Amino acid sequence: MQGRVVVAGNIATGSDMQLSGRQLARRYTLSDELAPGALSRIVRGDDMMLRRPVIVKAIPPEFVEVYTEAMRATSALTHPATIAFYDAFYEDGWLLLVQEAVHGQALSRYLRQGVPSERAVNLGLQLAHLLAYAHHRDVVHGDLTPTAILVDRQATVRVNNFGLPPNLDYFLAEGGDELLPLLTDGSPYGDVLALGLLLRQLLSNAELAGTEHGARQIRADVPRELARLVTRCITPHASDAIAEVATLASALEEIGEQLVETRHSLSTDTPAALRVAHAVAAEQARWSSEQTVAGVMAPQPIERSSHEVGSRFSPLIDLAEQSDGAVTRAANEADLAVAPRLRLPARPWPTPPLYHEAGRGPAPIYHKGENVSARSVGLGAVLVVSAVLFIIFFLIGFLGPFSLGGH
Repeated sequence: MQGRVVVAGNIATGSDMQLSGRQLARRYTLSDELAPGALSRIVRGDDMMLRRPVIVKAIPPEFVEVYTEAMRATSALTHPATIAFYDAFYEDGWLLLVQEAVHGQALSRYLRQGVPSERAVNLGLQLAHLLAYAHHRDVVHGDLTPTAILVDRQATVRVNNFGLPPNLDYFLAEGGDELLPLLTDGSPYGDVLALGLLLRQLLSNAELAGTEHGARQIRADVPRELARLVTRCITPHASDAIAEVATLASALEEIGEQLVETRHSLSTDTPAALRVAHAVAAEQARWSSEQTVAGVMAPQPIERSSHEVGSRFSPLIDLAEQSDGAVTRAANEADLAVAPRLRLPARPWPTPPLYHEAGRGPAPIYHKGENVSARSVGLGAVLVVSAVLFIIFFLIGFLGPFSLGGH
């Protein structure tokens, strides 16, 4: 929307509102004050009733109206990536907002450390899914900056500050004069642009984080498809520009799958010692499987000579010993000749269901190689013979006295 309030810096911290040490509604106890936000002062607190930590934001009178509007618009969002509202109070013209306390770090910290491509795709995909959820409910974030995003201990993003005025300084520095009007107009497309800028920061050189828009370059290790996707997000007039966050989410999912497929393949630059370790682990896993099968099908253990095992890995071992003139041998032939000690118990084959049908009693357990049809026929024959013998003996016992009396 045109005419939105924009923010160019943090609020003054010298206000006469006392926060630390006070109590709200005889329930929330406030402790130390954290770094101020763009529109608020932020304090740690404790919910004495539910015994959980909280964060309290104190919004000064000049921003109460815009913050109240944003709070009401976003209070219905229940996506797990949002930061929940717990309570709100008006005191002395200030708005005191009680929120969920998230144990995590601002995304801006990870931008300084550098983020691998696969992690950047994962974080971007989480943000895209959240924005798609919000846009479907006619809610636009409007201020998607690194300080509005937290990453918790499970590498899950948590997003704050929906519906607040955009930070003019940030979007001017990252998007430049050309993108600034689109980033600050309050439209869903502005969120797509903002997410594209975040992806560019995640994938650019760490030393360039926070520099001017034109100086940022995506790293050389970033896959070409991913770099192209970022360009499509931040180039609004391109023929293949991404205009909706749902389209961006689908593209990120596809690239993420491609990265997962190639992640486990060993590069030709992999150190020789590491290749030996991978080969040894793979061979030991195969031995373990063979020993397990042997325990089920045959009583004889599998034996391998040290010569047989050593010859299999000797080219890799020699290569490891010669790498850079240093001895990096991962294992010798004697080590490789030792079979795994783990013996897994045999399991029934196939695993039977718990019951044939409801109310029909437990199902019989059959073992591999057993003729199920023959076993069923044999059991039926035994039952028939038993019934016939019972009838014969019963008749003999019943008719016997009459036969004797007739003689």
